[in-house]
Amino acid sequence: MSLSVEFNGTSVEFDESDVTETLNEIDCYDSEVVVEGYDEYGVEYTAVGEISCEELVEIDEESVWPVDGEGFNIPDEEPNESEYLEWLVENNADDGSWVGR
Repeated sequence: MSLSVEFNGTSVEFDESDVTETLNEIDCYDSEVVVEGYDEYGVEYTAVGEISCEELVEIDEESVWPVDGEGFNIPDEEPNESEYLEWLVENNADDGSWVGR
């Protein structure tokens, strides 16, 4: 079962087949794990999740973070000017409030 989580306005998909590490075995059925996920642009993310009966049942949304550590992503394709300007306004570092924080 895959789960989708929003991160900075981008949907990130996580799947139990992408578990990279078991953090804590809760009981014989449940574990806390580190899982990798990807957004529509192919950017890789990591998060803490919970596995139950070998299925991913929960993602801690506050633990989602890009593997490259940037905290936001710009699409690989060339954005049109109005979309890019909108993105810059929404992520103005001077006002101290980044979208998705």
